[in-house]
Amino acid sequence: MLLRPRPFLLQALKPLHSSRGPLAVRRTLSAHAAAADAAPRGDAPPPAPRTRHKNSRTPVPPRVSVSTALFFPPGVERDAAVTEEMVLPGSNIVVGPYAGDSRVKEAEFIGCSAHARDCPKDDRPEFAVLGRSNVGKSSLINALTRRKEAALTSKKPADAAPRGDAPPPPARTRHKNSRTPVPPRVSVSTALFFPPGVERDAAVTEETVLPGSNIVVGPYAGDSRVKEAEFIGCSAHARDCPKDDRPEFAVLGRSNVGKSSLINALTRRKEAALTSKKPGKTQTINHFLINKSWYLVDLPGYGFAAASKTARMDWSSFTKGYFLNRDTLVGVLLLVDASVPPQKIDLDCANWLGRNNVGLTFVFTKCDKVKKGKGGRPEENIKEFQENIKLVYPEPPPWIMTSSTTGLGRDGLLLHMSQLRNYWDNEAT
Repeated sequence: MLLRPRPFLLQALKPLHSSRGPLAVRRTLSAHAAAADAAPRGDAPPPAPRTRHKNSRTPVPPRVSVSTALFFPPGVERDAAVTEEMVLPGSNIVVGPYAGDSRVKEAEFIGCSAHARDCPKDDRPEFAVLGRSNVGKSSLINALTRRKEAALTSKKPADAAPRGDAPPPPARTRHKNSRTPVPPRVSVSTALFFPPGVERDAAVTEETVLPGSNIVVGPYAGDSRVKEAEFIGCSAHARDCPKDDRPEFAVLGRSNVGKSSLINALTRRKEAALTSKKPGKTQTINHFLINKSWYLVDLPGYGFAAASKTARMDWSSFTKGYFLNRDTLVGVLLLVDASVPPQKIDLDCANWLGRNNVGLTFVFTKCDKVKKGKGGRPEENIKEFQENIKLVYPEPPPWIMTSSTTGLGRDGLLLHMSQLRNYWDNEAT
């Protein structure tokens, strides 16, 4: 596509033809430089005074010599007489007749976009801020708007990457009541999961892998915030589920593995899904509408020993029917209890999903707990589970460590779901 040059930029980069002589231009520019602070827009206000912040120890930027290669803005002829007072301090920019009120009175975050086509469609002019990671883009935005948190700043590069480029993994934070260590970064030598949009031979650094997981952050990752969660209803059969085309993620796992707790943690609603000390409480397919755009689906747990054999068979039957006939299913979050050694029933479920080409993500729960007399630490149990799963999956499925108690892995899991969902939306259109 051929882009049309901006007219005012072309004017700024070439001499302007004018019927006025140099003397008239000089007088006009001198008048602009001497204008009052309240000069109406369209007249040139005086350059900003060289003031020093009350807490600053840095020297005031020196005036640039008029012999420096200057930038002449629209409305100023290149052969105009320029004095040092007409050049912005610490720059090569000449103040022109179009300079006006530059105060920032209000700043509001509108949203983020994965693609240019998703950007706001109004006709407001905009300036793009671009630069290397850690060059200070976010700090500059905060300084211009005088809002401390207008843009996220971090000592870690790329923490404010725009949506559309691979966003950074969430910061490795520790819950205020947690005594467990922050999950370690996974080595890039680990068998990684490459999401859509990332080539398998792409150069990957530890900073582009979600903490406590093998998941690489790709270009489809975007806004993962849960702003609204609404319970839609429960279905006894797959044919009774919502008929719209919204994408959905199914939450599956053994009874008492923490499905309801995970849903409550993801949505940050204490009672979004009913939690109970009695295993097998969920006995229907429950749909939760997130942000009015996608579904989180709570499926009945498998392996509930207290249920009758007939009930267990019925649950297995309609759950499998859901997997095989649900066209809007983006993926399954298969929950595995990391506080106990690998269970055969979890491996069997993963094997069945793989044989039926149902995409899944292993979500290791209870990573903050160590159960006495029931095996090793969560990291050891996860490693053993991964060794077993290699026999079923030649290509490594995505996995992530979580804890509903401490909030571990919540943001990372939502970000992973966002890149799968955005890719699904892109393919569907």
